Amino acid sequence: MSRVLHLCTSDQFLHFLDAPLRHQARLGFDVHLATRVGHRSRLLQESGLVTVHALPLTRRMAPAEDAVCLARMVSLLGRIEPALVHAHNPKAGLLGMMGARLAGVTRRVYSVHGLPHVTAHGVRRRLLLGAEMATCHLAQRVLSVSASVEAELALAGIAPRSSLRRIGLGSADGVDASRFRPDPELGRALRRRLGIAERAPVLLFVGRLHREKGIADLIDAFDSIQRALPEAQLVIVGERDPSDPASSAELRGRPHIHLLGELTDPRSAYAAADLLVLPSFREGLPTVVLEAAAMAVPTVAYRSMGIVDAVQEDVTGRLVPLRDVSALAVACQELLAQPTRRGELGRAARAFVLEHFQPERVRAGVLDVYAELGLHEPHGAPS
Repeated sequence: MSRVLHLCTSDQFLHFLDAPLRHQARLGFDVHLATRVGHRSRLLQESGLVTVHALPLTRRMAPAEDAVCLARMVSLLGRIEPALVHAHNPKAGLLGMMGARLAGVTRRVYSVHGLPHVTAHGVRRRLLLGAEMATCHLAQRVLSVSASVEAELALAGIAPRSSLRRIGLGSADGVDASRFRPDPELGRALRRRLGIAERAPVLLFVGRLHREKGIADLIDAFDSIQRALPEAQLVIVGERDPSDPASSAELRGRPHIHLLGELTDPRSAYAAADLLVLPSFREGLPTVVLEAAAMAVPTVAYRSMGIVDAVQEDVTGRLVPLRDVSALAVACQELLAQPTRRGELGRAARAFVLEHFQPERVRAGVLDVYAELGLHEPHGAPS
């Protein structure tokens, strides 16, 4: 049997998971997904390629709700009897690996897309670290999306070294560089729609509007940049995070800040930008950096977990010390004043993505991990 059940906490994560699930289905796997159902998962169900199951998963700590979810998950596993369970995100990972173990699923894979405990403190940090350790020890293979995540998992003793795997340089699913490619006209069209002058310097942020993404630092850095470059504009793509409403509130009503919300297709935003700015305190491996790079847009970011794996210092962008707002602003100002240098960094960034982050390579690597556990492609060796 080649039935695979994927688990993720939220419908939003299908931005990364949709394409690889469809790919597995086209290879002949019987692909199932359990998640909190939303627009993306409904579209996936309608494709006829993937069977979607609703589970009340949440990002936050909610013991009573999690217990109900775990019971429903064990029941689901008993009904569909998957040959392999592949979980993504911390909450889906913990409940998924527990449920799979209780249901007797012998092949268990957990993909680590980020480590929340890195920026947590006190009791919350201990809880997150303990949960991550339990998840990794319940899994038979632990896939890390970057070298710095893998190093933390190993050095902190979170995951057994024998179970750790990383595909190339990492990534959730690589980037389709034939789709994400330089497109000046697409960028000019968005600038016209937003009322941004063609030559105005444009900074772009893509991500959740949350304090851990460095939103407050971004605002302070942009204020500094505007004092030197009054025509500078900041375009922000991403959804408001209910757990951190202050971040989005501070951005409203600013004449040079453009809040676009979550975009199904962010290519126009990348194409309109001169620089991507990502002052995040931690990442797994930021896909937004790779998407921008594929469109020849360099990145200025903090030197933090995950980001150091996506940005090559002074080759594809600039890295500055974590939480150094002044250095962040200076790096942006310097590159905005050097279009030739930006062009060099942008071309190198696209070459970096083309060489290391092809989706086909990442997807094949995931199937290699499945094969290690005895689950082969349906048209290959029998499972």
